[in-house]
Amino acid sequence: MKLIGQKMKQILIVVLIFTAQSLWAQSNDSLTSSNSDQFQIYEKLISDRNIELNLKLDSTTVRCLVGDYGASSLKISVAELKNYAVFRHTTFGETEPCINAGFCGNTPMGSLNPDLIPEKIIDPMNLFERSTLNIKLFESFTLDTINRKCYRSLKEIVVSKVRGVLFKHEDGAELGLLDYDTCVSLVGINK
Repeated sequence: MKLIGQKMKQILIVVLIFTAQSLWAQSNDSLTSSNSDQFQIYEKLISDRNIELNLKLDSTTVRCLVGDYGASSLKISVAELKNYAVFRHTTFGETEPCINAGFCGNTPMGSLNPDLIPEKIIDPMNLFERSTLNIKLFESFTLDTINRKCYRSLKEIVVSKVRGVLFKHEDGAELGLLDYDTCVSLVGINK
């Protein structure tokens, strides 16, 4: 039962992140914002870099895995990512960082994209692929204007195209409460 509760929490977090991302439409240089009557969300790009890696693509690194996603997902383990990323980018039960293409095509959730299967990525005659991984780190501030609170967080997004398939992984952490006036100053808005 505890595992089911963890899965539901993880799914809810993913839904909330994607919902928040869709709301962050207004842009001011590297700062984006979304506003409601009570909450104002500001996001700033901290770093954006590309790294080149030789990815090993075999049955030990490319597979369908349930992990944190609630359903089987096509992923590639990228051990070297731990040398470049701020966050772990690991999924439940795994020790190596990974990137994810979405629900596996051989499952009901992946029926819209039947090509998302390991066999489309693994080539026994060519086990390595030189790939560019884009790593972006964002700092986010959520201002609760009614209660004068500010919540601060970081998120990191890794994106790569491997053998024509787009892979992505997001990880992050809540940094807790920040003094409201300091927060307002950091995001550069008038009270």
